[in-house]
Amino acid sequence: MTSSTSNNTAMINPMSADACKNGPSHRRARSIIREFSLNTSTHGIPGIARSQSILNRIFWAISTLIFADCYKEDFIAFSDARYGNCYTFNAKASQIRNGTVYKLSENGDWGFLELELYVHSQQYVPYWSPAMGMIVQIHDNEQIPLMHWKGHYLIPGRRQRLTFTRKTQYRLPKPYSDCDTKVPYMLQVAFDHFGNASYTYEQYICATVCIQVYM
Repeated sequence: MTSSTSNNTAMINPMSADACKNGPSHRRARSIIREFSLNTSTHGIPGIARSQSILNRIFWAISTLIFADCYKEDFIAFSDARYGNCYTFNAKASQIRNGTVYKLSENGDWGFLELELYVHSQQYVPYWSPAMGMIVQIHDNEQIPLMHWKGHYLIPGRRQRLTFTRKTQYRLPKPYSDCDTKVPYMLQVAFDHFGNASYTYEQYICATVCIQVYM
């Protein structure tokens, strides 16, 4: 089985002082709360604001209350030869939440994760590049992150949105094809570099290892 993904990056708008200004003071409290609920990224609140019945609002309130907080243990650290320290959030790993992953109850425009990243420029090594920024990749929970190959650069001081499309292909095992669910030893060595996560086959990693071994 192989999975292919496509990512799109869009810059929303620059972060300026005008964006933080308060609106007119004569607005009613109810309209202010509703506007906040429709625009905030907190899980479940947009659904509460859009609900038209009491039952729907109770459902969304319960969904919001049972949504678990995120901790530093939810991140897997790995080292990249070009970008240094990297971190994966919500990867499938046996040592994190017993191998389970976070899931959203909403998809499309309302199902999203919002992160606020800090660029610690004082920790940069200027010998590789004088620029400052971030590189991110949205990938499947069982897919190895390939920052140099599939990463997207982010500009500091901007709000940016990345969309994710998933396409899964199922291939027949032997004798109909050469596909196998077992990971060879030389590939497992490469997988162990990424924090003991439950990663599956990756074509780019397989090709790289084969070139290093046989050429």
